[in-house]
Amino acid sequence: DIDITDTQDSGRVIVLSAAVAEGLFPGRDPIGRRVNIDWHDPYEVVGVVGNARLDGVRSNFDWAMYLSSAQVGVTTQWLAVRTEGDPLLFSEPIRRIVQDMDPDVIFFNPRTMSAIIEKDLSSFRTVTTALGLLAGVALLLTAVGLYGVLAYHVNQRIGEFGIRIALGAPTRKLMALVVERSVRMVGSGLALGVVVSVFGTRLVRELLFETDPLDPAAFLGAVAFLGAIALIACVLPAWRAVRVNPVEVLRKE
Repeated sequence: DIDITDTQDSGRVIVLSAAVAEGLFPGRDPIGRRVNIDWHDPYEVVGVVGNARLDGVRSNFDWAMYLSSAQVGVTTQWLAVRTEGDPLLFSEPIRRIVQDMDPDVIFFNPRTMSAIIEKDLSSFRTVTTALGLLAGVALLLTAVGLYGVLAYHVNQRIGEFGIRIALGAPTRKLMALVVERSVRMVGSGLALGVVVSVFGTRLVRELLFETDPLDPAAFLGAVAFLGAIALIACVLPAWRAVRVNPVEVLRKE
């Protein structure tokens, strides 16, 4: 790593990210090799670190080179401190420590990492929240439509149920008959919807962050929700249908 002894009076040093090291020295050990990045003397590679997102948590892993601030004359730096408890309570002690080390240093704008990430994701979360609300409305409309279609389908068979009841068919068998047929209808629709959704997720892949577009929990949750709505939609009307008076039904027929 870069050390406190790496100053203007010592040889220039550099730490490479893994991607840069592999790009410059594929298959070779980069430690001790020299890299030219400006008009100064070559920099000696003293370390390799992992790739990092430098322009925001949603950015790709950036190629990076880390230099000694004592050698390149950086005038603004970020100091990262890991704490326990409320991080902002440590800002004043850190300020005093820094100014004790160098009274000319201006310590300003202390922020928590959570606040930095929150600001970086604010616009992204606005978009995803809007899409989530639209998806919720679409799911609700789908549930209402599904309930209406299945309820209508069951009500259309009230005459059939009346005749079956008059002939001695048990209620349990009638309920099973309705549920079985409705499940077949809904099951084929859900299967088709899942297949279409798998291809549709490619359209929103760029909007997802640290989330698998083919998240099994999301698919299972949607299928379970719509399946429950379908079950309610066919059971409730069927329960009313099997309790009809067969005499009245036969009279209408």
